[in-house]
Amino acid sequence: PATSFKVPKGGTLPILPVTLDLDTWLRLENGEFPDAYSVFGDGTVQALGDGYSELAIFPNSPNKTLPAGNRGTLALGGSENSTEKLSRQIRYGLNEADFAVHGGEISVNEGPIYLEGDTGISAAIENDLQAIIGQPRLLPIFTEVGGNGATSAYKIVRFVGIRIVEVDLRGPLIKKRLIIQPTPFVVRGAVGGTMPVDPNDEGVVYSFENVLINE
Repeated sequence: PATSFKVPKGGTLPILPVTLDLDTWLRLENGEFPDAYSVFGDGTVQALGDGYSELAIFPNSPNKTLPAGNRGTLALGGSENSTEKLSRQIRYGLNEADFAVHGGEISVNEGPIYLEGDTGISAAIENDLQAIIGQPRLLPIFTEVGGNGATSAYKIVRFVGIRIVEVDLRGPLIKKRLIIQPTPFVVRGAVGGTMPVDPNDEGVVYSFENVLINE
């Protein structure tokens, strides 16, 4: 499994600038949430079960221990977190300039890292999230968060593979939702590390270099 990430030369790396807490992710892997969607090989999504459960990242129910809104966007590639930058990263992934801010690599192989964030998820990126429904993305997982708004910092412990299956960020908070499903994910630019794989892990991210490709 991959624990470090670099941008392939001239390319991008599909890390979603949104984060989720570890406790809720483990509940998802344990099957505590409903299975209401299917993602097909061509990326299309239908409202029927396929054996993978889903959860709503936003708002932050069912984890009542988190401060309001603290499963939100991350300021990857610098503290300036404009809608334009978020839109680009959601649709196309992080580029070499984004990674340069993090020293050319984002890694949890030697332990947790801290990434800046914002509280909440803006409705301004709804169209961008809808544009990648059914596509695999890397999702950062955190265990702790401190601060508020643009001064918040998330303790990131791992990255998992997910697909977005539904997005609606309009109207009151109670009706907003960003629903994801776990998926195994082979990533070019990912580097294998020492993190063990549990048999229940559904969103393991694998290094491309460690995968045997059958011609």
